[in-house]
Amino acid sequence: MSQLLDLSLLRVYDQSNQVIGTSFLVDDIRAITCAHVVKDALGIREDVDLSAQLTVKVDFPLLPQQKTCFARVCFLDWDADIAGLELTSEPPLGAQPVRMIVPDTELWSHSFRTMGFSMREGVWASGVLRGKNAEGWIQIEDTKSAGYSIQPGFSGAPVWDEDLKAVVGMVVAADKNINVKAAFCIPCELLLRWDLLKGRIKTSGQKARLFLSYKRDAQPDQKVVDFLLENLSDLGYTLFIDTETLRAGEDWLKRIDQELKQSDFLVVLLSPASADSEMVQSEVHRAYEYRKLYGNPRVLPIRVTLDGMLPYSISAFLNPLQYIVWNDESDNERVTRELMQAIQGELPAKDPTIATPSVVPEENISRPVPEFDARILDELREPGGTVRLRDRFYIKRDEDRRMENEMKRLGSTVTIRAARQSGKSSLLVRGLDLAKQSGAKTLLLDMQRVDKDHRTSIDVFLRYFAEFIVDKLMLDADVIDRYWKRNLSPQEKLTNLFMDFVFENIDRNLVIGLDEIDDLLQTNFYSEFFGLLRSWHNLRATDEVWDKLSTIMVISTEPYLLISDFHQSPFNVGTNLNLQDFTDAQVRDLNERHGTPLSGRDLDELFQTFGGHPFLTRKAFYLLVVEKFSWKALQAKSAQEDGPFADHLRRYHWMIQQDPALRDALRSIIKNNRCSEELLHRLLQAGLVKALGDLVQCRCDLYRTYFEDKL
Repeated sequence: MSQLLDLSLLRVYDQSNQVIGTSFLVDDIRAITCAHVVKDALGIREDVDLSAQLTVKVDFPLLPQQKTCFARVCFLDWDADIAGLELTSEPPLGAQPVRMIVPDTELWSHSFRTMGFSMREGVWASGVLRGKNAEGWIQIEDTKSAGYSIQPGFSGAPVWDEDLKAVVGMVVAADKNINVKAAFCIPCELLLRWDLLKGRIKTSGQKARLFLSYKRDAQPDQKVVDFLLENLSDLGYTLFIDTETLRAGEDWLKRIDQELKQSDFLVVLLSPASADSEMVQSEVHRAYEYRKLYGNPRVLPIRVTLDGMLPYSISAFLNPLQYIVWNDESDNERVTRELMQAIQGELPAKDPTIATPSVVPEENISRPVPEFDARILDELREPGGTVRLRDRFYIKRDEDRRMENEMKRLGSTVTIRAARQSGKSSLLVRGLDLAKQSGAKTLLLDMQRVDKDHRTSIDVFLRYFAEFIVDKLMLDADVIDRYWKRNLSPQEKLTNLFMDFVFENIDRNLVIGLDEIDDLLQTNFYSEFFGLLRSWHNLRATDEVWDKLSTIMVISTEPYLLISDFHQSPFNVGTNLNLQDFTDAQVRDLNERHGTPLSGRDLDELFQTFGGHPFLTRKAFYLLVVEKFSWKALQAKSAQEDGPFADHLRRYHWMIQQDPALRDALRSIIKNNRCSEELLHRLLQAGLVKALGDLVQCRCDLYRTYFEDKL
C-alpha cells in the first residue's frame, strides 16, 4: 500500500531551496504538516498570524509529473504543532489524498511505515506503534537492525498503519539520542483541531454514507443502481438515491442538499444517456463546493458504457485517474469491489482516458448538449483544424463575422455578451480557433472553474492567474515567486510579469479567452481585476509590446452592473458582440435544416414556447426529428416533471430554492415584470429572464409556465 502514500506526499522547502520537511494531502488541494516545519521553512516567529499571507514552496517528488507548487498557510496551531497548507495551483496529475482514521482499537504492536526527507530523495522507515505519552502523542519505534529510522526531515510525514490500511497520525518529533530509535506522531484525533478534517477523518469501524447520482429512468444506469443498493446496504453502508420524481418540491430539493452535505462520497453514474444531465452536473458541482468547505463528499464516477471524455462542465471537478468502469452486468461484482476499495482509499490509479470530443457525421443529427465543450480547442490542428467546429445546425450570426475580423487584428479587446446557453462559449472558441489558425498562441480560462479558494483576494487570484498563464505557456514557474516578493500592488506585479517575462519568452501573439468572467462578481475584488484588463488595453497606445496580447471576454450581465466606473471598464472599449436568442427567421432556418418537421401555426407556437432559446430550440427539434415526438405531445409535456425538459428545469428550480431572495425576485418578475437591480443581474446571468427596457420577463414561456406553478 506504499503507492497510496506516494500519491499524497509533498516535500516542503525552505527559503534557500533546501528540503526542510514533509507534508501530505488531506483533500484535493490541502495538505497538513507540522507548524514547526512552516516556521523553519519561512524563518518566522511563533507569534505570526495568517494575515501575513504566508506561502511555502512544495512539490510531489514521487509522482511521474514533476511540478513545483506553492502553498498558502491556511491553518496554524502552534500549541498542537499543526499547520494546514492550501495549494495555490492545481496539483500534478495523479496526486491523491490519503485515507485517515481515528482507530477504535488499541494500536500497540501494529506495524507502520512512513516516508520522510532526511535526504532530498526521501527514505522509507518502518517499525511498530506503541502507546501514547502525556502529550497524547503516539510513540513509534524502529525495531529493525538495519535500514532508516525516523530523523529530521520526517516531520509532517503520514504514519501508515499496515493493519488498518490507513494513516493514523503525523510524525512530529524523533528522539535525538542516536542510540534510541524512537519517535512520536500526532494521532488523527488531535489533528482534528483543524476543523477541515472533521468531515474527512472517521473512526475505523464507521461505514461511509453514499449519495448515488444518475439520470432517472436511464438504462443501464438503473440496473447498476439497483445492484449497488442491494449489495452495499447489506454491507452496512448508508445510501441515498434521488428517486422521488413526484416530490420535486421545495422539501425534496432541500433533502437532496442536506444528503449531499452529509455524504462521504457522491457516486455519479455517467452513461451516454446521463453524461449531459444538467441535474447530475449540478449535483457534482454542489458536491465539489461542499468538499472545499467541509472536506466531503468525494466524487467518484462510474463510467457506464462511456468510453469518451467526461462532460466538459464536470471534468475539472473529477480526478481523471480515479474512476470505475461498467460495461455490462458481468461487471457488477467487480464494480462493487472497486467501489469499496475507493471508500477505503485503496482504489489503484487508472490511466487517464484518452479521447476527444466526438465528431458526429454531418448527415446525422447530434444530441444537443447543455454546454459547449471548450476542450475541442486543444484538439484543433493548424491549419484545417476547424473541421471539429463544423456543425450544420450552427446558426451563424452577425457576431460571427465581426469576430472573424477582430481575430485578424493585433491587440484586440473583444467582449461577448449573452445569456446562458446562447452560444457565447461556442463563439469564444471559434474566435480562439481563428487566432490559432493565424499563428497566435491561445489560452482559455473558464472563471467558473476557478474555485473559491483562489478568489479570496486580488493577490491570491492574480497569483493564480499568473501561474495559469505561465504553466500553459510551459515557462519557468519559479519566476513568479520573484515578482510576487516585490513591494508592489498585485496588479503591478502581474503587469510587470507580462512585460518583462511573458512577452520576452513567447515568439508569437497571445490571445487569452476569459469565459464567464462576470462570475467574479461573487468576489470583493472584481472591479480591480476589470480595471486591470482596461489598463492593459490602454497600454497599447503607448507601448507596442502590448499589441502581442488580445483578450476575448465572455459575460452574461449588463456591463454597467459589472463595474460602475466608466473609465475603468474594459467592456466599453474594443469590440462588443451582443448575442441574442434566435430570431423568428433563424428558428425557421433551423427548422429547414432539420428537414422541416413543423410548419404554420405549430412552428409559431414552438418559437413562442422557447423564445428562440438556442439550446432549448435545438433540443426541441432533436426531439421532434429523432425521438419522433409530435409537436402537440412535446408542447403538452414540456413543463412537466417527467417531461423531456424536466432535467433542465429542475436544475434551475434547485438553484432558485437555495436563495430565497432570488426566488422572490423571480416571483416578482412573473407577477409584476420588475425586480431590484441587484438581483436582476444574477437572474440575467443565469439566463432565466430578459430585460426589455424598464420591464423584465421570463426568458421564454416554458420558464414562465414552469415557475408559475413552482413559486
